[in-house]
Amino acid sequence: MSLRSSQVGDKILGGWLGKLIGNEIGRILEGWDFNEIVKKFGEMNYYVHKVNGFGSDDSDYIVLSLHTLESRGISITLRDIAEEWIKHLKYAYTAEKIALENLKRGLFPPLSAIFKNPY
Repeated sequence: MSLRSSQVGDKILGGWLGKLIGNEIGRILEGWDFNEIVKKFGEMNYYVHKVNGFGSDDSDYIVLSLHTLESRGISITLRDIAEEWIKHLKYAYTAEKIALENLKRGLFPPLSAIFKNPY
């Protein structure tokens, strides 16, 4: 049994929406472990914060990866991805922040990921 393209498209859209919604709803608790959450909030059957729109570094990497594939083709290289990061990535955190700073210094993969990067 084959899927029609509209069914595949619906599944892809559902995956994107699920990822974006999960990122936004869970953002305030990122990095917390189960015990910390239970201690602070107890049993939860509500959202910890009101969602005011979308935007996180997690979704930025996904969208930027898609852009890179669309603009550079399926045979992209690490250099292609690095150049797109330099051009489009406005902010990053932890390991990715150091890698982005290294890219801007002219250090390209794999060195950009490990040079002076404690993460």
